[in-house]
Amino acid sequence: MKPRSLLSLALALVLLLTAGLAQAQQVFQFTTHDIKLEILPPQVFEARFGDNPDVPRTEKAILALAEQLYGRKEPTQDAKGEECGEYEVGLLFAALQNPEVSDHTRRQVDYIMAAALPTASWKTYTSGYFKFFYVDNDPYANHNVTLAEVQATATAMNYGWNKYVNAGFQVPKHYLTPTGAKRIDVKIYYISSTTLGQTDSTWNHIELNSKSCVKDSCKRKTTSNHELFHRVQYTSGYVTGTANMKWIVEGSASWSQKFTYASIRDYMDRMNSGLQYPDKNLITTRSYDNCHFWVYMDELFNPAESGAALKEVWNKYSTNGKNAKAAVAWVASTYLGLPTFDNYVIKWTRANYCKDFTNASATWKHDYTEDETTTTQCSVTHGPLSHAPKVAAGTISSNSTVITKSGAVAPYGADNYEFTVGAAVTTVKIFCDGADTGDFAWQFIPIKASQVKTYSYTTTREYTHTRSFAAGAYDKYGVIVMGRSKGGSYTLRVGP
Repeated sequence: MKPRSLLSLALALVLLLTAGLAQAQQVFQFTTHDIKLEILPPQVFEARFGDNPDVPRTEKAILALAEQLYGRKEPTQDAKGEECGEYEVGLLFAALQNPEVSDHTRRQVDYIMAAALPTASWKTYTSGYFKFFYVDNDPYANHNVTLAEVQATATAMNYGWNKYVNAGFQVPKHYLTPTGAKRIDVKIYYISSTTLGQTDSTWNHIELNSKSCVKDSCKRKTTSNHELFHRVQYTSGYVTGTANMKWIVEGSASWSQKFTYASIRDYMDRMNSGLQYPDKNLITTRSYDNCHFWVYMDELFNPAESGAALKEVWNKYSTNGKNAKAAVAWVASTYLGLPTFDNYVIKWTRANYCKDFTNASATWKHDYTEDETTTTQCSVTHGPLSHAPKVAAGTISSNSTVITKSGAVAPYGADNYEFTVGAAVTTVKIFCDGADTGDFAWQFIPIKASQVKTYSYTTTREYTHTRSFAAGAYDKYGVIVMGRSKGGSYTLRVGP
């Protein structure tokens, strides 16, 4: 080949490689919060977010979401719960990484975000790992906080950073200052009437609500560290906007409120919201209300309530291909003596059912340490934990009594039944029939005088449970129907 031809070929290869590199490294610079957003190649975008139907795909839908999140709305009632915008803002920024979205739309989103910020000039305060941006003289009073309130927030967040790192979690995602210091920016302003705080894996900052978080002496401790724990998750490999992750992302971030400031007890509100509704799809539907899933795991671990269980889950997630369910399964089998993910969920579901019996904790660890705790902090009362709802399924008055119950359970959801057992009964026989396409665990719990006497379970789809006993040995008989990876419809038949 002639030298000129070789040169032409070399130049063509360089241009081809450069073009691919330029596409992969395209960055859009937002003026708001100095966000630099990488625009992904089409195949990378689809691989990362293609299975999440919540990520908007049209420019009209993207702008509507931006207005929803950042459009100035006068408050009707300030947020009281732990309302985190991580998922919702993550949908917006995931959508903005789509190469099919125009820069014009990104710039419009930039304008919408900027309009939500204070008009007064930012003041700054740096403490430890955090640089705070705040105002105290903005015309819109809800934006304003005092330096003392910022300093109190800084104390709480530096405490949380050190607590996470000392427990063995990944260092929260941060940037490096010119001197090499690890730093996260914290922007304080009135985000909305419903959002206490938010962050995103593409950001170098956290946003905290000036009024509902920073000015609240409890929320500035728990909400700020909830948001900081998201940045631990980012370092562990989680990308905001990934589908079907709220059960672990928001659930474990709600747990982090206990890990950092257990005395405030606001995490118990999230536990209650989960306990009250046991039949929900664990993977696709649960969010904050999965807090009790992680609290229970942390309490089962040795040493209990050390954070080690959650640390192991997230560290495993960072090395196993970002498989959250597999990370939980590994921790359950390695540290809890439970061979599979399903075994842990079965035990957790049974604990939720049994926690209010008098021997629940001492016998089988079917309880939560905070079960009967009630605390009032910042004029809000949290606790005690809710009772698990049980369907009063009827009375088995004799060995020949027939009772039929039908229903359906979501994947890793549960229906709880409680039968009354007559004094003359000496045999309980229950036929469990799950749909052919379903996947179930059946649990059987004989009870006497508010104590669990024993328990058994099976994962056989069609199963007949039979137990014989002395008359009067039991006065209740609990049955938990739990969906496994599929769940489905089922029928229970009590009788000969």
